Amino acid sequence: MKTKFILIIAILFSTPSFGKHLYTLTKTDFITQFSEPNKSNHIYCTNEVGKKVWLYFNKNTQLSLKLNNDSNKIIMLNSIKYENKQIEASPYNVWFESNKRIKLNIDEVQSFTIIRNLGQGEYVLPYFNKDSCRIISKMKNDSLEKAYKINDKFIINLIAKEKSKVDTIQIIEDACYNITFKDNNYTEYGVVKRITNDSIYISNIFNKEMAKASKKEYKIFRYLIKDISELNLRKSGGFSFRNIKIDQFTICVQKINASNLNCPTWFAINSTSGEIHFYRSWFTERGYLGITETKGRAIWYEGEMTQ
Repeated sequence: MKTKFILIIAILFSTPSFGKHLYTLTKTDFITQFSEPNKSNHIYCTNEVGKKVWLYFNKNTQLSLKLNNDSNKIIMLNSIKYENKQIEASPYNVWFESNKRIKLNIDEVQSFTIIRNLGQGEYVLPYFNKDSCRIISKMKNDSLEKAYKINDKFIINLIAKEKSKVDTIQIIEDACYNITFKDNNYTEYGVVKRITNDSIYISNIFNKEMAKASKKEYKIFRYLIKDISELNLRKSGGFSFRNIKIDQFTICVQKINASNLNCPTWFAINSTSGEIHFYRSWFTERGYLGITETKGRAIWYEGEMTQ
């Protein structure tokens, strides 16, 4: 019995140090990332093989500070405040979260080591420079805006005949709509390619990649505007659709200077991978949301229209 008790105690004390991954952080990178409050849950650092990575951390992630006198202080990464060369943070406690705060001058610190236990759901991605990605996406968006506003465009205004949740709907080029036509053909995230004074040209699905994943033939439909039967709008929450009959609306086709329209497409950065994705506006019950295609699936984005 005594032997069993000693074994349990030994396991308890050894668990916090089992299966650790260590990441190093230079003093410069620490200062750069904590000079402003770190409101995110990720930090760039160097892994065990010397490769720079983005490390996503949680409230259990520890930062070990090696001091000039060769002693170590372990603090909780998500608790750090840094100002005027002073590091303030909660100390690590193996048994419970500490309410205490310690302060150190950064000149006292030799090196920084981030400690991650394997059981913490470690999440690591290759490093990318966010500022460079933002500059690239801005250049792409500026180019899109300039190209979109060159010519006049036709838009379709659907004006509700009676009081409705949606009083006026606009159908514009380059945006996406779920539309059913009078012959029962329909579009799924269909992209409006062109509008004339009497016709609409729209793809039956977002793009060829999504068509392939859905085992459909990618097509461009050409219909008279009067042949539109319904708009199928995704409801709030994203799990069902509401069908709107077009005969409840008055159709008004208008030619407008494109400089008065917002560009319905844009580029945005994936905040976890640094990839720059192309988005289109997709009309739903809540108005326009952005969608992109990833591996044949529609992924929607509910942030700002431009990044």
